[in-house]
Amino acid sequence: MLLAELLKFLAGGSAFWYTINGDTSLPLSLRNRLGFVSDTDYFAFLVSAGLADYFDEEDATGNNIRSLRILGSEWKDFLQNEECYGLSRDVAEHTRKRFCMEDAMAGTKQVGPRFNYHVICIGMQNLTTFSSITSQKARGRKQLLLRPPTI
Repeated sequence: MLLAELLKFLAGGSAFWYTINGDTSLPLSLRNRLGFVSDTDYFAFLVSAGLADYFDEEDATGNNIRSLRILGSEWKDFLQNEECYGLSRDVAEHTRKRFCMEDAMAGTKQVGPRFNYHVICIGMQNLTTFSSITSQKARGRKQLLLRPPTI
């Protein structure tokens, strides 16, 4: 599977947390890290891999809208299926986290609206690996969230 090959490539470096859903324009988005230019292509890729699906819901005005749903248990199964894809818990982990990305990126207290993010940690974990995406902060005056390392 192509996604497994891309994640194996990322797993060769230091561990880093990425968001699977939410604002895909941010540097912490897995979409950007994998090199997808459009949300449509990225979401279609996740749906074709069986890691997301679409569902219809009504917005506040009563109009039907199509939304993407990340399938958390499928992500966990995918990442833990070492025999098939060659990834292991040592280099890949999925979890969910509720936080305000704008506040986290700015290094300020979490006061803005929070969003449920599916996040993934990919890479070789060691003593400097951050325990969560919100702890993945630069050392210094303003605790900004770190950008992904250059491969």
